[in-house]
Amino acid sequence: VAESDLSVRVCTPGTPRPGAAQGRPRGSSMTPKPKAGRSPGFKHFDPLYQAGLSLDHLVSMTDAKLGHLPWGQVQVFSQLPFAEHTRQDDAEFVATWYEGISCAREMLQTDRGADVEAALRDAVLDPACWEEETGLRYPARRPWTGERDYCTISEMGPVLSALNRMIERDKSDAAALDRATKLVAGLRRLVVEHEARLTPAGEFPVDPPVYSFPSDVVVRGRGFAPELFGTAQELEAMHVPYDIIIEKGLERGRMEKYGTLVIGSANCLTDVSVEAIRDFARRGGKVVMSALAGLFDGEGARRPRAAFRDVTHFDPRRIKVERAAPAENAECRETAFGKGRFFYFPKLAAERFWAREVSPPGKWLFAVDPAGQASFRATMAHVVGDDACWRTDAPETVYTSLWRQRDGTLAVHFLNAGGANIRKGETMGFLSPNPAFPRIGRDIAFTVRVPGATGAVVASPDFEGERPLALTANGDGTVTVVLPAVLLDAYAIVKIRR
Repeated sequence: VAESDLSVRVCTPGTPRPGAAQGRPRGSSMTPKPKAGRSPGFKHFDPLYQAGLSLDHLVSMTDAKLGHLPWGQVQVFSQLPFAEHTRQDDAEFVATWYEGISCAREMLQTDRGADVEAALRDAVLDPACWEEETGLRYPARRPWTGERDYCTISEMGPVLSALNRMIERDKSDAAALDRATKLVAGLRRLVVEHEARLTPAGEFPVDPPVYSFPSDVVVRGRGFAPELFGTAQELEAMHVPYDIIIEKGLERGRMEKYGTLVIGSANCLTDVSVEAIRDFARRGGKVVMSALAGLFDGEGARRPRAAFRDVTHFDPRRIKVERAAPAENAECRETAFGKGRFFYFPKLAAERFWAREVSPPGKWLFAVDPAGQASFRATMAHVVGDDACWRTDAPETVYTSLWRQRDGTLAVHFLNAGGANIRKGETMGFLSPNPAFPRIGRDIAFTVRVPGATGAVVASPDFEGERPLALTANGDGTVTVVLPAVLLDAYAIVKIRR
């Protein structure tokens, strides 16, 4: 290789490489000699020659006036946010450009492109593009991109690869190591803890079945997860049974058993999903949503108008979306729609109630907001209203779940979680609290609709067999059952038979 112009001689089969020892040529045993009078149809692949071509292309296809930002497309895609400009600032582009230039320079042992590599490294590590809470990297805002506050999950792979390259080149690169560590932790939380498998495209069999998001994008700082899990945990404490459904669950025929649909801050919704939600409300259902719902389409592109702006008369693109402050009442606006109603939280109301999981020896970072919690629960109780399938006075530290068995028996599950009393700032221990299942201290009564109920029993791993329970028929198809406190130690199942 001549470093001055990166030119290299391409060797044909049977021709020694420049500088190679004379004798049997490298690779000749694998390549048949061409027949006499016929030119060879194959040339050896030369990695250094290709590296030189790649380096020339990558270095020249950047804009020095914009920090060597890559030129990504040679044609304009009218549907993409960067349609007015062909320079790219996606996380994937700056990362792959950096790694490609870095690897090519190392192969060629040249200073060519060193300034571009350094600029792209700074671009990958730009603090403005990273979200500390999630550990993900987002595209930088540019004048021609508008507000692109979302990242594509599939792009996090190239970003992580670029970070690994930085660490490989310099083991003491603390900035790259910190970002790589947080990115891996963020992706783990997003995929493993949410039980979601994200793929940009394609269908393939998965065993066991897993859930997937309707798109592979996450909105910066305002994703759907905090609102979803904050609402779920509050409903859990209120003993309101719920199902978490995926996009296919919105289809007509699957929604008839529900009276209330909570979409929270599901910001990425397809047109089909938006119409299904509207249809649910139009036919008498109640829809609960928070700020940012339907702001993006299913591919993560910002809609010209928020999907439900005609219902809420609120455009979060023009008004700064805020999180509800501690102890702040959760304002909820109510709007009639067909035979049903929309309930809308202008502020992100439920995410402050999301107690995220912590593994030992991590610190517990969640603290209850009693005033805000009471306001939010009162609103949700009003929304759910008569749709609740049962009523109970069980403490919120007793988790409940209802299941209908194939034979018509209703199974009501009670889990005593009273031992979970860790406070904000405390370190999560490796051992169970003592006692792990403190006594409830009072009986638990509940009323549920079970027409034709004939009796109730309770079973538990804490005692042998089944114990009969008193059952009172209320004359309206509902029954009331009392579970004595002495029969609930850790776990119990009340069975109401028909």
